[in-house]
Amino acid sequence: MADEPISDDERIIQNLIAYCEDVPLKILRATSTKQLSQRLDVEGFVLGEYSNDWYGLAERTGYMTKEMRKFEQHESPTTALLNDWSTRLKMSPTVDTLLKYLVEIQRPDVVLDSEKSIRRDVEHSKQPARAPLPPKPKVPESDRYDAFVVYGNTERDIQFMKDMVNILEGEDHNIRLYVPGRDDLAGDEKYVVTAEMIANRCRRVIVVLSRGFEDSEDCDFALKLAQSLSPGAKTKRIIPILLDNVKIPLILNFVGTVNFTNPMQREWVWPRVAATIKCPLVPSIQDWQCTIDDLKNMKYDSKHVQHLLYGIGVACQEFPPEEEEEKKGKKGEKKKKT
Repeated sequence: MADEPISDDERIIQNLIAYCEDVPLKILRATSTKQLSQRLDVEGFVLGEYSNDWYGLAERTGYMTKEMRKFEQHESPTTALLNDWSTRLKMSPTVDTLLKYLVEIQRPDVVLDSEKSIRRDVEHSKQPARAPLPPKPKVPESDRYDAFVVYGNTERDIQFMKDMVNILEGEDHNIRLYVPGRDDLAGDEKYVVTAEMIANRCRRVIVVLSRGFEDSEDCDFALKLAQSLSPGAKTKRIIPILLDNVKIPLILNFVGTVNFTNPMQREWVWPRVAATIKCPLVPSIQDWQCTIDDLKNMKYDSKHVQHLLYGIGVACQEFPPEEEEEKKGKKGEKKKKT
């Protein structure tokens, strides 16, 4: 007996199932999932062994009633079903399995309506992955700086900057500073140079807060750029130096300032600035956390421990107010008299 001829729709479905063989279900994108959901979310009726809606698809897939009730709580039960199914490796979460199950629950119409979208998603998944971009060339150490200096354009700011350069770049500290106006790259736009230096070539940014700083657009740009690269001061990249008693910008609320308003104390503060520039942006935990061997080697004599415990006890003691002490004293005196 000759095989019965198949219809065009059946041929389309068979070709699609063959094309989608072993393709993971998770490759279906939002459009395909939405098309399937629009048709299967609508409550259907039983045709044969399963109902012809999402409930029948879930049952055919192997879900229990308790699990299907969880899908009912979602705005789109079909979307919830497909998302969960794509993570169940034992349930054969592939596109061809989905299409076969749709045919079994008497919904070839859903397959035909979604055929173009599903085929497009499968084609996209089969395309070779794009070659990774070549790694960004590393900046040679000779082109790197320890800190970028942001300062105003008044005579006082420029003089302070020169003093800073003489001290920090001297033999005592040997720090390499990038000073706009002295070290600018030739041929590039000003803000492009600033962005490149702060983002890629300078470890820290020294911000000199002064009256000249408040009036400078260049300083405002450099500060905002540096803060955007270290939000919330997570890497402690910015070092604010308070030269004048001016209002500190709001974006520096999380950063402690170095006070240079008193000229007589500056020579004490410069070593702190140099040490901050040299320390790592993100210190390693090994640099400050003690080891088990360190704890084992810690020895305290009995007098030291006794004194330590006494101090802790006094610190934790709740003492009554003085008025209550006076009342207790007076009551004690009355009892003695009686």
